[in-house]
Amino acid sequence: MDIGWVAVLAFATIFLAVEGLYLFVLRPAGRAKSVNRRLAITTAKKSHDQVFEQLRRERWLPTDGGRMHFLRRLVVQSGIKVEPFRLGVLTLFISFTVLFLTTLLFGFNILSLSIAGVVVPALALLYLAILRAKRQGRFGEQLPDAVDIMVRSLRAGHPVPRSLALVAGEMPDPAGTEFGIASDELTYGSDLPTAMDALSERVGHPDLKFLVVAISIQSATGGNLSEILSNLSLVIRQRFKLRRKVKALSAEGRYSAVLLSILPFILFGGMNILMPKYYGDIWGHPAIIPAFAAAGVVMVIGWFVMYRMVNFKV
Repeated sequence: MDIGWVAVLAFATIFLAVEGLYLFVLRPAGRAKSVNRRLAITTAKKSHDQVFEQLRRERWLPTDGGRMHFLRRLVVQSGIKVEPFRLGVLTLFISFTVLFLTTLLFGFNILSLSIAGVVVPALALLYLAILRAKRQGRFGEQLPDAVDIMVRSLRAGHPVPRSLALVAGEMPDPAGTEFGIASDELTYGSDLPTAMDALSERVGHPDLKFLVVAISIQSATGGNLSEILSNLSLVIRQRFKLRRKVKALSAEGRYSAVLLSILPFILFGGMNILMPKYYGDIWGHPAIIPAFAAAGVVMVIGWFVMYRMVNFKV
């Protein structure tokens, strides 16, 4: 069997293995994304403390109230409900599968070890980062409406904890469940600044920090919180509109960067499939691994430059 068909079968094997493990490990935890998870658990006739405890277990939240390290923060902010053990097993299985297939293609060398030991974990982290970005985007769209609900509640005479509970009951996920966890933390003895700081760390959206700071300062110094939050809602909406405008104006550059990033891999794969002997004489050359390493470094630098050119902080 020539190397072209081996490459096709290798790709099909990896794709089917990843898809099967995704359906087994991640898919059951991702159902009903549009509903409020906290309300769904509550309707199962569980007590208030059972609901709170189940949400903490699903989200892999720390029980000591301390700050989360990088990996835990990435998993929590991505919103996936996967145990760390399952996540590690999934990544390890994919790494060994890729190591086996790359060994068949290129032999057991530093290239196959690098792909399995570095590229696969890096892609897993990239996948979590993409999930986090999408979740934060949905939360950012919901945040002005959530703040408006708090404003109406405060003007009706409700305290801040009750306002958070109203947001939890009225908004879909992710805002509904996140504000619900903050409300539950207040119910079980946490003070308001600590609960709001934990909310900000669980979500990681930059606009949420404005809300956290406003509530924390008002709880310490007093003032008309409803008027502050009303102005804050307007500011957040204007920032959201500006981000959308910048995203639309930079769309051409972003898609050009994506195309330029994947084009070398498409050309390399197509060349190996259509003309498998084109690179056949150089695979055993001692300079091939340093050449691949140098090309990888240059590509990473190029990706970073293109990313900086088409992404703007608003």
